Amino acid sequence: MRATLSSKNHSYRLDVSNKLFDTTILKTVILCYHKVGTEAEEGRWLNCAPETLASHARFFQRFGWPGILPRQFMASRPKGICFTFDDAYVSAVSHAPEVLEASGYRGAFFAVPSLVGQVSSWDGDMARPLATWGELLGLVGRGHEVGNHTFTHRRLADLSLDEQIRELSEAQKMLSDRGIRAETVCHPYGSFNGDTLRAMKSVGLSVGLRLAKSPVYSESTMELNRIVVAFSDALPKLLYKIYVRPKLP
Repeated sequence: MRATLSSKNHSYRLDVSNKLFDTTILKTVILCYHKVGTEAEEGRWLNCAPETLASHARFFQRFGWPGILPRQFMASRPKGICFTFDDAYVSAVSHAPEVLEASGYRGAFFAVPSLVGQVSSWDGDMARPLATWGELLGLVGRGHEVGNHTFTHRRLADLSLDEQIRELSEAQKMLSDRGIRAETVCHPYGSFNGDTLRAMKSVGLSVGLRLAKSPVYSESTMELNRIVVAFSDALPKLLYKIYVRPKLP
């Protein structure tokens, strides 16, 4: 398989071979999705069509990439592909597990406990339904991970240390009270600062996910890079984001 990948000023040809995509080339890649639905159901904003997600999963399975979950970083630096879903939208919880499981993978879904079973109020006029507690517990039962996405989905870097501690600790408590052991956190909007890392330590969280334009390299487990996936990210564009864009000046 060969693909031509282009940016504004560059064009590349990638030879998709087993050697190029061996797990020794990149230690790990963490992908960030949000909604998972058809364009008719969810539009294009923050959405990935189920068939697009399926093509991503099949590709990594074909080339032998092991699936990993964020909680594994608590004990090691695993190699492989990690599928994460912010906000725990109903569409993601409804479609992504079956798609991933068909290729032998599991995903991590990050929930906002104070709004579970309601709608994504932070999306304003584009608010969409969020998964219920029953749906989240169902994910856990199928081997997927449910993580902490803060209590109210606020931008952590805009908050004081004490406020950040409350956002994380109240989310942890509500998840625990509902039978979900959250061991990882992803920062809403990718917003965090030094106080965020101190807040994480204070509530016992050692794995945090941020947004970036590159795979995971040697950064702290409290600041792991994730590549955001857009609606238009068919497989060639996703490979561009993983292999080409990080090398551009």
